[in-house]
Amino acid sequence: MIEKYKHPLLFYSLATLIPWSFWMVAGYISHLTPHTDENLRVASVVAFVGLLGPPLIAYGFIRRDDVLWKDVMSRFFNFRAVRPVYLLLACLLMPASILLAQAVSLLFGYSPEQFVITGHFTF
Repeated sequence: MIEKYKHPLLFYSLATLIPWSFWMVAGYISHLTPHTDENLRVASVVAFVGLLGPPLIAYGFIRRDDVLWKDVMSRFFNFRAVRPVYLLLACLLMPASILLAQAVSLLFGYSPEQFVITGHFTF
């Protein structure tokens, strides 16, 4: 089955360049002054479009091949093949990495005030 997946370098190049291009534009828009709600809404939409890049690129690569389409759908919806340990890792990895990053930040002397929710972007 793996030989049906062609152009991996093109896929990974596009799946990296397209989202990062949108995210760079979103970052630029979010830093425009004056900081208006409209700028933040536009930046959020542009950033979300960047997130849609890789799945849309994958769809473009597999849409014409029925075998590939069935393979991808079976990988998405075959829950019996998922081992519980991987499900647990998928659910805990992100919160654990965020907590670890916060702990490292505090160890380097940064203030706990950095974790206060401000209601707006602070990147």
